[in-house]
Parts: sequence; C-alpha cells; structure tokens
Amino acid sequence: MAANVNPVDIKPDLKKGVNGFGSFKVALATVLTVKIVLDLATFFEYPPVVIEELSNAASAGLLMIRYMEERGQIEPTSIMTLLCALKKMCLSGIEMRVRKLYEEHTGRLCSSDDHSKAQLEGKKNDLIKYAKTAYRKQYETAKPFPSMNKCNVNRLFVQGGIYCSAQEGDFMQKPDVLESLDSYNDILSSPKTKSNRKIIEADPGFGKSTLASQFVYDWCTEDPESPLKDVEILIFLQLRQLEGVKSIYTAIKHSIVPEDEDIDDSCIKEILKVYKKSVVMLFDSYDEYPDKNTKTHISSIIEMKMFLDILVIILTRTLNLPPNLHPETKRIRLTGFGVAERRNYVLKAVADDVQLADRIEEQLQRNPFLRDLCQVPLFSTMVAHIAHERPEIEIFSTVTRFFTYVIACVHNHMKIKKDANTEGPAFENELAKLYRIAFDGLTRKNQQLAWENTYLVSELGQEFYDNYIKLGMFAQEVVFDISQCRYKTEARIWHKIIYEFYASHHLVWILSEGASSAASSINVKETLNSINPLDLQYVHRFACGLHKSAADIIIKHLQETKEGRQFAILCMLEQEENSDQFRQSVKDLVSRDIYITFFHAKLLQRSTIQVLEVASANQHVYRKTASMQR
Repeated sequence: MAANVNPVDIKPDLKKGVNGFGSFKVALATVLTVKIVLDLATFFEYPPVVIEELSNAASAGLLMIRYMEERGQIEPTSIMTLLCALKKMCLSGIEMRVRKLYEEHTGRLCSSDDHSKAQLEGKKNDLIKYAKTAYRKQYETAKPFPSMNKCNVNRLFVQGGIYCSAQEGDFMQKPDVLESLDSYNDILSSPKTKSNRKIIEADPGFGKSTLASQFVYDWCTEDPESPLKDVEILIFLQLRQLEGVKSIYTAIKHSIVPEDEDIDDSCIKEILKVYKKSVVMLFDSYDEYPDKNTKTHISSIIEMKMFLDILVIILTRTLNLPPNLHPETKRIRLTGFGVAERRNYVLKAVADDVQLADRIEEQLQRNPFLRDLCQVPLFSTMVAHIAHERPEIEIFSTVTRFFTYVIACVHNHMKIKKDANTEGPAFENELAKLYRIAFDGLTRKNQQLAWENTYLVSELGQEFYDNYIKLGMFAQEVVFDISQCRYKTEARIWHKIIYEFYASHHLVWILSEGASSAASSINVKETLNSINPLDLQYVHRFACGLHKSAADIIIKHLQETKEGRQFAILCMLEQEENSDQFRQSVKDLVSRDIYITFFHAKLLQRSTIQVLEVASANQHVYRKTASMQR
C-alpha cells in the first residue's frame, strides 16, 4: 500500500506508518455513536434491513465501518465521502475529529476542499466517459429487421409525426387537443413542451426506443444542431433492466460504470447534486418496467419528488402511463409515418433507390389495409425490407396474416439440421415452448420480457437458441442482478410485438385444446383477465386471426368492458367477414355507441368504419333475425 502513496501527502512529523488504516478504523469505531451511525446510514440511503441491523448491533460503529468500506465510502487512501457526509449533517466537530484521527493513524493528509472539488470534477469526467462508452453499444447495434445486420441508429432514424398535448381529453368521447412539433429536437427546446418532466408516448411499434437512441447518439457525438450539445451528463436507463433496483445511484452505477472502476453510489449522488444544472435523464421502456408498482427512486423522480431541477424524459406506451404525474408534466405523442416518411426511410435505410421507393408506394396504394398498417413505423420498416428482397408485396387483409408472413420470412433463414423423415414444421416443439414462455412472461403481474440465456438453452435447446441469436430474433444483453449481486447474460425477443404474436399462439391453444382437455385445470375467464387489452392488444388480435373459436371467446370477453369494446373492433377485423359469428359480433358491437376520433390510429379508424359498413349492409339480416325471435 505504501507504494501507492505520494510522498508529498505524508506529514513528516508523524510517527505512525502509512499502514495504520486498520488502527484508524478501530479508533473511528469509538467516535461513531449509535445515533451518528443511524444518521449516516440514512444519509447514505442504506436499505431498511441494514439500518435495522445497525440499530441492534452490539458494536454499531464497527459494523458501520465494515459497510462503509464495502461501499467504498472509506478507503485506505481517502475518507472524503465520510467527511463530506459528516459536514453536510452539520457534525463539523465530529468531522474534524475523524479527519485528525485519519491523519494521525495513516500519515496521510486529508484533501482540502479545493482538492476535493478537483477530485469530484475528475470523477464527473470519468462518468461521462463511461456513459459514452456504454451508450455506443446502444446506438451502434440497431436492428431494423431481425435478419438484417446491426447498424448505427442515425442511419435508420426517420422522424414521424410528433405532437404535444395542449389539453387532455377523456380518451373515448373528448379527444386530446394536440399541437404539432416541427422537429424531434422541439421535444427538448420548444416553449410548447417547456417542463422538467416529459412523457413521450406512442402505441407499440411507433419508434419510442429508436427516438431514445437518436437522442443518445446526438449527445454522444455532440451534434451541434441538438439541444443536448450543452448538456454535460446524460443518464440513459432501460427501465426494463432495473428489477429490484430501488436506488437511482445503484442503477446508474451498474448500467454505466465498468465493474473494475471505483465510482460508487455516494460519488454518483454527489456528482448529480453538484452538476444538476447540466444533467438530463432519459428513461426508456416504462411500460416494461418490472417495479412500476413499487416505490423506488425511479417512481419518485417521475412524480417530481426527486431531482426537481433535472430534465427527465420518460418513454412509454400510450395506454401505460405512470400514475401520480406532476401537473407540470408535458405529454408528447408520436403519430407514425405518412407517405413522405415511408419514402424517406426506404431511401435512407434500405437503399438509395428511387425506383424501389416508387415501387413500394405503388404497391401500398393497391393494398389500403397494408398502407394504413404502415402508419406504424415498425410495420413500415418490415414492409420496406421485405420488398427490397422480393419483387412483389403480398396482399394482406389482416395484421395476423402480415405477421405470419413476416415470421415465415425470418424462419426461412434458419439453418435447419433436421432428419428428412421428421414430420411437421422445423423446430415445432421448440416454438411451442417459446410460445408458452412468452405467454407466461407477458401475463405475470410483473411482466418478464428477458430470461437468463442458460434457461432458454435448457428449454429450447442449443441449436434453436443459436439460430435465433444469429437471426436476430433473440438479442443478448448483460445486466446486473441486484438480488444475487452479479452480472448475468439475458436474452430477449427482438420486439415486444413479436412476444405478443408468440403469446397469442399459446392463448389459442389454451382456448381450444388446453381448456377442452378432460385433465385441464385452466380457467378461461381467469386467463383472459390476465391479458390487459390496454397493454397487450396484439395478443387478442393475433389470437382472433389465428383461430375462429378463440376469436368468438375473446370478442365476447372484450365486449363486457367499455375499454375492451374499442379493441374488439380490431379483433373482429382479424376474422373472415362472411361468417355468421362475425355478423353476430358486429350486431352486438353496434348496439351501443361507437366513437371515431382524430387521435385513433388510421388502422383503427378504417376498421371502425369497416365494421359500420358491414352493419349497414346486413341491416336486413339483423331485422329478419329480430323478427324471428319475436
């Protein structure tokens, strides 16, 4: 340890050696009374279980010293974190006494305030460096389509429609009053969106995470056109990775700081406090946040109970907003692609080929359903990349048929090692297991959208897992498991809509084969209640498109609630229109009020009109049925 000590830091008149950190700790324990220990533990935000342990310990001082050393709050070469804490707690006398004990026992001079500020400035610069390194992995590994190569998000990003909510409505009868924004940078800088809390909301597939990655790219590259160019520290967190993490400082440390670096929670806390005027926080995937129903720093920050002076941006699905939002919170809505945006994406991200862009648009004009579906940027990118590989785009009339086709295109790239005599589709058993895993994950109280890679290999087999990794259908990421205090490798399906597509297959099995089995203990009503249509609308829609009997059960279930009736329209259009079941579903639906509003997506608007047209065309059938019943 002496080899790491700068000679100028040693007092020449001290007789103690620099190896006296152990004796310092013994002396420190006599200074730390139970009250000081508990006050320090509270200041450092130790977990309640640790504070309780300290309050009951025979030697609270020694136990506190152990915890501080484990957390890097005291070290052989520095105790500045402890000294700063005592000073802020107005314990200047204790702070001076501890400082003197440290110098006497170790022979080291404690840093001056100026030196301490210089150290903090250095730690801040280190944090910025680590953040840019960590974020680069995020924005340089974007995948527009599973079988495509990874690329920089700036190559893919195309801005769609962006509106801010000037006045909130009530969802069904009174729509929000929306004002258009010219640029995604206006989210940060426009007077219309001025607030330290901003929610960016959109339906699934509308590019929330892509926009978040573009913000990160702009900050890391110091884009001169970006309002983030003057921001020193950008904290970007994937909320889906923070299960069990109560502290924002712990979340930042394990998301950004390398394992072998010595920036601890208290240091990060001090950096955010001192430099708060130049900090922006970006929270992606709130709708996938496992602890959204738990009190954490994240919830306190969103509710503006922490970091009032820091700009915080939260991205989430439209129908999964955080509760208890502060009245000053501004809501921004992404509304998707029009013709110009679709064309821009093809030319920028697929191929600089005007003829290809023209061909795709001509084919979309011949297929109104697919054209409206392409308002969703995710679907538009799928169509663009498929059209690049194939001369003609198939005609689709339902979302289910479109997704079935997309997944089939991806699976065609799988390297299959299969006995020619084996019957049935390749990997049929493995896919059935994956359908169940996806369904169980989505319907948990706290959704599970990622699994440890070893678990998936044990369930699906190494060959299937490797194929899905190579295809891009599984994405691997290293995350910190707070419950086991270790890093682990997890895999997740490429996009949440793919989860819902897979989960719908298992739901169909439950509603058909599973529930009808004599040995089955499946409760159909309970199963359907576990699938929130406001969050998992595609599970219902895909299941209705996959199986007629399942569709009848699902639509009847959705029509029992006010919110579900609007989604029932989309589910009905996944069926064949000429069936008796379809006509009966239409009759039941139009017997009550139906609303069409501006803020509904074009596909929902078209679907609603289509249902009303079916009802109008079949009025004579409904009258005849009613007459017979009388």
